[in-house]
Parts: sequence; C-alpha cells; structure tokens
Amino acid sequence: MAEKQRKKILMVEDEVELVEGMKRLLEKLGYLIIAAYDTATGLELVQKETADLVILDLAIPGGGGFSILKEARQGGANKVTPVLVITASTEKMVRDEAETIGVDGYMCKPFEPAELIQNIKDIIGE
Repeated sequence: MAEKQRKKILMVEDEVELVEGMKRLLEKLGYLIIAAYDTATGLELVQKETADLVILDLAIPGGGGFSILKEARQGGANKVTPVLVITASTEKMVRDEAETIGVDGYMCKPFEPAELIQNIKDIIGE
C-alpha cells in the first residue's frame, strides 16, 4: 500500500519563534512545511513552490503580505492554492482587502494551536 502523500504548507511569517512553533506542531501532524521569513523569499516561493496551503502574515518586512497575496493570485504555482492569513491586525478594512484579493481563511494573533489546526483542516478538506 502506498504511503499517504504529505500535504505541503508554505508559511510566510517574519516571527521566527512563531514559525518554529507552528512548524513543530504541523510536522507532528504529518504536514511538510516550507518557511519564508521576508517578502522577497515569500514571493519567490509562491511563484515556484507548489503547495496545498499558504499561511501568510500580512505585516512582513520588504513589502508585506499583500504583495505576496496579489502575486499568488495573479499566477505562478499557487494561483488557486488556498491562503490562510494570520495577522495581528484586527481592522475590518485589512480583513476586507484580504478577502477581496482572495483568502480562504483569516486568523488574528494571538491564537490557540487548536484554532490553527481546525482552520487548516477546514480549508484543505481534511
């Protein structure tokens, strides 16, 4: 019997400790995590690295998550890949803009690990 294919999550977040914590949690659940910590690397990965889900912080150095989100939706490897935004912003205007561009989920920091897991499962259908 073939081994189940691991779902790949591309994570773009500048808070290293948060990335490491989410990565440990999600890898224990069987996900393959690829992380970027700045806009330039995030843009490069979104264009080239096919993923099952993109987890994206909107406030990252070098241009921000909105530029990555727009790039992802315009083309490249992740044009139709679901995007889960994780941000510290609670402003309705920010959320509305993200939803207009095309996100599949939106979480505000801080959050509980169970909330992250449930959002991921809801979005990628597990």
